[in-house]
Parts: sequence; structure tokens; C-alpha cells
Amino acid sequence: FFSIQTPASPILSGLVGSEMCIRDRLGRVLRGPMSADLDEGDVPAMMNDITREAQMLMLPGLLNPGLTRVLPGYARYRHAISRLDALIERVVQGRRSQGFRDEDRDVLGAILQAQDAEDGDWLTRDLVRDQLTTLFFAGSDTTASTVAWCLYELSKNQEAQRALREEVGKQLADAGGDPAKVTAKMLDACPLLAGCMKETLRVYPPAPVIMRDAPDDEVVDGYLVPKGQAIAIDIYGLHRRPDLFPEPDRWLPERWTEGGRHAPADAKALIPFAPGPRSCIGRYFAERETQLFLCILVAGFEWTPSQEPDIAHAVTITSLNGIHLNARPI
Repeated sequence: FFSIQTPASPILSGLVGSEMCIRDRLGRVLRGPMSADLDEGDVPAMMNDITREAQMLMLPGLLNPGLTRVLPGYARYRHAISRLDALIERVVQGRRSQGFRDEDRDVLGAILQAQDAEDGDWLTRDLVRDQLTTLFFAGSDTTASTVAWCLYELSKNQEAQRALREEVGKQLADAGGDPAKVTAKMLDACPLLAGCMKETLRVYPPAPVIMRDAPDDEVVDGYLVPKGQAIAIDIYGLHRRPDLFPEPDRWLPERWTEGGRHAPADAKALIPFAPGPRSCIGRYFAERETQLFLCILVAGFEWTPSQEPDIAHAVTITSLNGIHLNARPI
């Protein structure tokens, strides 16, 4: 998703952010040996193929669901999905071959044991596959996007970057320099870190548009919304309303920490994870994951801008030419 220029390595490119998030997620879902067996380069590339083709097919699919099947990208999309299914099946069989112990704490083991239980008939093979797909990959691209865009904005705002490095550096020092020992309480003690994350989610919402179906007839602002009508919610536009967020096009993390004239008129207007009972179930995990990645990357590197990104709207707010940054190890 973004490229890093460092003195030691002329160019480190590819799905750096996505790969970090995917590998982290795999390590949490699988037992260590199983996650280590996966090809680090192939997994992010496969997810990139799925995301890229899905983005190209999304608009035609909204116009006519059958139209996607006759487009050239559909075959590539199905091929990428088949690769994902094969990976999931290989991981499931590999985990079963390891057996189960009372002290196991991996998510996959717990799911498979529930499936094998006497009352586990409802947990079908397809449902297990769908749940594992969600656990493995859902949120990896969106979390990587948030981390990458935040680093991009910090690269242009050296004062905020230095202040954030000082803030997270204290917590990492308390953890003995080991990110694995950083606790939720330590992250909560970093208001600027939270502000940088919130402001990035506001300016670059991972899901810029979401859809909802009206459960009943409803009148909204004088307009009748009939039952069953699909409704598009423009989160990107909402986050850029000047009556809610003064100077909305500026990335200002201090609007969440200092208040003042840039403070949001209503903090509830920030809805990057969608509101209500169908909001993102992985919100809090994604926030902690983002915060921890930023701690590591900001504490370990000094970031400066490189090539200007060509911003585009797709499944996520993305850059057509990637996000290119210079990183100097500290």
C-alpha cells in the first residue's frame, strides 16, 4: 500500500501496511507454527487481487448484479477467491492435524472444537470458512490504510510528529522497549495518538460510503424513504461538513485534544465505523491495532514526504500511485 525510502534499503515497496496487519492478525488467530507456515508475500498479494477486482466490479454490480459476471475482471476475481478458499482449507486442515489441548488459546482451535462438539452441527464448513475469512483479513486493508494516511499526514507536519514521538516514546520506555508489553492503559495515556488516529479516520474514512436498507417506511427531512429502499450514507461527505468540523479539509489532530475553534461541533458526527447496532464489530481491535502500529513506526523512524499521492475513492480511500514516504531510522 505504501513505499518506504530508507538509507539502508533503497526502496521497500509493496503492501507494507496490509502485510503488517495481516501477519499480526494471523498470529493472533492461529497458533504460532501455523501462522509461520504461510507465505508472507503471497497473502497480501492475494488480498490485493481480491480488493482490486472487487473495486472494479462494485459499481456495475450496483447497477445490475448480473452484469459483473460478463466483465473481464470477474474471472480474475473468482480466481483470487478460489485461492483464498484453498488457503483457508489448508490452514484448517493443518490446525486439525496439530490436535487440541486444554491450554490452547488460539481462535481457530476454539472454532474447530466448537464445530466438533455434540451440539456443533449448526457450525457448518461454509460458516467456519466465512468466519475465518473475516478473522484473517477483514480490517487488514482498512487498518493499513489508516496507518499509511496517518504517517503521510505526520510526514507533512513535523511538529506533530515530534510531539507524538515523545508521547509514545514514554510508553514504550515504560514497556522496556518491547511493543508486546504495551498495554491498553498505556495507549489510553496518549491523547495525541488518539487524536491523530481520529483525525485520520475523519479525513480518510476507511469505508467512505456504507449502505443500509430501510426496515420500514420513514420520512426523513420531508422525503419518504420506502421500506426496503437501499440508502447510501456518505461518511466522507459528512466528515467534511464545515458546520460540524471547522476547516474540514485540514488534518488537525489537536481538534480532538485541545478543543478551541477547531473542535467538532458534535463528536458523534465522527462515524468511521458506522453507527448503530450494525456498526463495525472489530472497531476496538482495529483502533488498538492502529495505535500500536503507529507507536512502533513513529518511535522507530522519522517520516518525511516523498511523492504526492493521487487520492481516489474505492472500497477505501486509496491512492492510485501508492503512498510514498521517506523513513530515517532513529
